[in-house]
Amino acid sequence: MKPEHQCWHFVMSSFVRMYGVPKVNSEESFHAFVLEWCDDHNYSCDMLCDMSLNEIDVYFKKEYEFWRKV
Repeated sequence: MKPEHQCWHFVMSSFVRMYGVPKVNSEESFHAFVLEWCDDHNYSCDMLCDMSLNEIDVYFKKEYEFWRKV
């Protein structure tokens, strides 16, 4: 799998854990945020490797909420 696909799937999995598959699949804002986040971070999730899944979910929830306000 290409790194850009791995990053996208990694971030999307966080949203799926928090909101569920139907909601994430039906709302384009999740997809737009994930694409932008991955692009901004050069399709690398290495910075998150030292975090637990719970910490990663909290991180992405905060990032997504901030992104939605802007």
